Amino acid sequence: MIELPEEFLRMPRWWTEGADWLRELPRAVERQCRQWDLTVVGAVAHGSNAVVVPVTRLGEEFVLRMSPPGQEVAEQTWALRWWAGRGMAHLYDADVDAGAMLLERLFTPLTTRPVDEAVVVLGQLMRRLAVPAPADARSTAEIVTTRSAQLEPEWERLGRPFDEAILREALRVAPTETTSTAAVNGDFHSAQVLAGTREPWLTVDPVLFQGDIEYDLGRVLWTRLDEMPNIVEYFDSAVREAALDRDRARLGDLADRRLLALGTVRRPHRGPGALRATGYCALRMNRLRIIRGVSAAFGAIECRIHGWVRYTSPA
Repeated sequence: MIELPEEFLRMPRWWTEGADWLRELPRAVERQCRQWDLTVVGAVAHGSNAVVVPVTRLGEEFVLRMSPPGQEVAEQTWALRWWAGRGMAHLYDADVDAGAMLLERLFTPLTTRPVDEAVVVLGQLMRRLAVPAPADARSTAEIVTTRSAQLEPEWERLGRPFDEAILREALRVAPTETTSTAAVNGDFHSAQVLAGTREPWLTVDPVLFQGDIEYDLGRVLWTRLDEMPNIVEYFDSAVREAALDRDRARLGDLADRRLLALGTVRRPHRGPGALRATGYCALRMNRLRIIRGVSAAFGAIECRIHGWVRYTSPA
C-alpha cells in the first residue's frame, strides 16, 4: 500500500473537506492499479489536491493521478483529450467517478529552470496550445465579464489592499469581447509544465477555455515575480515567443519596474483558522498604466494561487 506524503496530508484543503477520500486514498490507489493492471514503482508525488504515483504496465511507464472525484476531474479529462498530446501530457485512460487518470510519465518541472528560460518555454507552449477550441468551451470574455463584476466587492472585503486607481483602470480596460476561438489553458504556469521525452516540455492539469490566448499571460509572469529584476523584459520575452498581440497583452508604464509580493491576507473559510486561497500578487509602484489584456489587468491585480492573498499597501 502506498504511503502518502506528510506534506500532502497537511494541505489546507483537507481542513474543511475530503477527509473520507483522503483516508481511503491508499486503498483507492490499490483498486485502480488492479483495475488497470498497474505496478507501483516509485514514491508518491503530489500537488495541492492530487497525488501522482509512478507505475508501469507491460514494461511501459506511466503515472497514476488520483484526486477527489468531481467536475474538475471531468473537465481536465475533457481538456486532455481535446489537446490529445499537443504540448500536453497524453491521457491513456480515465475513471472520472474514481478521480483517476493514467497519464504519460513526465519528469523535471519547469520551476527548476532559470526564469528567463522558463518564460521562453511558456511563451512557446502558449502558442502551441492555441489550436481551434471546441465550440462549447467557456469564453475568456465571459470569464472577464463575470470577474469584473466580482472584483470591486472583493477588493472592499479584503480591506482595499491596493490603490483604487489601479482597480478603476483594470475595470476600464478589461476586454469583455473577443473574436478569437483559439484554445486557451486557463491554469498555465511553470509548475504545470514538466520535461518530457516526446517533446522537451509538456503541460499538465489543463483548464480548457476559448478566446484570447493573452488571457493567462499574467499568471505566467506573477507566479515567478520574485525572480524577475525587470518584469518588462520577461513580458516582452513571453509576448515574442507566443507571437501575441502586444497591445492586447501589454503592461505599460511601471514607475519602479517591479511587482513585489510583500504581504499575506488571511481570512476565515468555512471554519476557525482555515485559510482561503484567492490570490497572489503585489503592485508596489507610483503609477501603473495597463493598456489592454485581462492577463495584465487581472493577473497584476488579483493573481490567484493556491491558498493565499498577497499584496502590498499603496506606496
